[in-house]
Amino acid sequence: MLPTSVDIRHLRHPYYKSRISDWTRWRDCYYGGRDFINRYLEAYSARETKPAFEKRKKLTYCPRFAGAAVDDVKNSIYQRMVDIVRTGGPKSYQDAVQGIDGGVDLEGSSMNRFIGQMVLPELLVMRKVGVYVDMPQLDGPTMANNIGKKPYLYYYTAEQILSWNEDNTALLIKDNTNIKDEATGLIKGNGSQFRYYSMKPDGVEVVILNGFTGPKEPEDSSILSRYLLPGMSQIPFVTFEITKSLMEDIADYQIALLNVMSSDLSYILLSNFPFYTEQYDPRAESAFRATSPTTPTEEGHEITIGATTGRRYPIGAEAPSFVHPSPEPLEISMKKEEQIKAEIRHLLNLTLSQTEPKFASAESKGMDQRSLEAGLSAIGLVLEHGERQIAQIWSSYDKNGQVPTVNYPKIYSLKSDEDRRKEAK
Repeated sequence: MLPTSVDIRHLRHPYYKSRISDWTRWRDCYYGGRDFINRYLEAYSARETKPAFEKRKKLTYCPRFAGAAVDDVKNSIYQRMVDIVRTGGPKSYQDAVQGIDGGVDLEGSSMNRFIGQMVLPELLVMRKVGVYVDMPQLDGPTMANNIGKKPYLYYYTAEQILSWNEDNTALLIKDNTNIKDEATGLIKGNGSQFRYYSMKPDGVEVVILNGFTGPKEPEDSSILSRYLLPGMSQIPFVTFEITKSLMEDIADYQIALLNVMSSDLSYILLSNFPFYTEQYDPRAESAFRATSPTTPTEEGHEITIGATTGRRYPIGAEAPSFVHPSPEPLEISMKKEEQIKAEIRHLLNLTLSQTEPKFASAESKGMDQRSLEAGLSAIGLVLEHGERQIAQIWSSYDKNGQVPTVNYPKIYSLKSDEDRRKEAK
């Protein structure tokens, strides 16, 4: 029986409850696509009909500028990962970090790829991400019985880390699983299961529970398995966390930009076209106007216009012409779009000296650049600290007593390809 009077699968940390809506918005803004448009595009007002709104939604594209700005930071850090030094530790660790024998995740990934392509984007966007260091079940105490078995990694998003305590002696996480068709073996849907970890005197106890199946389950019927990780002095789960998500301040900017650009596009397609005007004398026109609205092609109701078609007009009257809406509203809106894009970059402290310098003097530009490098270095330190914890847990599984040493670069910079070519020359 689990040590709680409440179904443990329903427990959520207060931080989780306060942040889950933000996490959803940040993730939607980062990945963009049609899902982002469908969720965040708003109707003009109550006067815009539903068919008109749906038509405008189909024509709207995703302005993923906030996500692209975060990608610039990710790529800047990822480019320096070739300089990471990992020495010592078990042979299984050294082989895995290079992508040998299944890599660190049993899918051929090197440590650089796993951290740079899976952990780092989640860390920058969601502020936190977890990595679990797992180990296959051993068949016996001898090495011969366990050839090829080594630790491996997989990550958990912030939404999957449900609850924890301050001293890291208890943890509740959620697994996303696949439901297979029994007859064919093909995947037919998605499911979930829960993992509860708790520290015991002789190791870490792991309880795996199935997903929610009903409000009145018999006691302990949800437990799928329970086992002990003997000799473990800590839960083999590492949390990477930075002080603030890079999407926190710019997600709403992208949502606003989506609606502004959709409005502009609708105006261009539906309203921004010229129309023909011509003066006429009502007294002279009445003699030729059709008496029935069912004959609109008679003189006075419809005219033929075009590049090769002439049109005569009375002496003293103004020449027929085309008029069009004023471009000023559209120009102002487009300027606002550019301002929003620039503010996204400014808020993220990206490419300040290359695009729109915040200050005019070279000295102040250097101060901005140093601030940017300090932020990138802080993220690098978080990754270094987390990877060192992974290395320590890995070595505790291997039982050889030697902990690998991990050292990340100390200085990072955000430069364009052109800047790097100039520096190389």
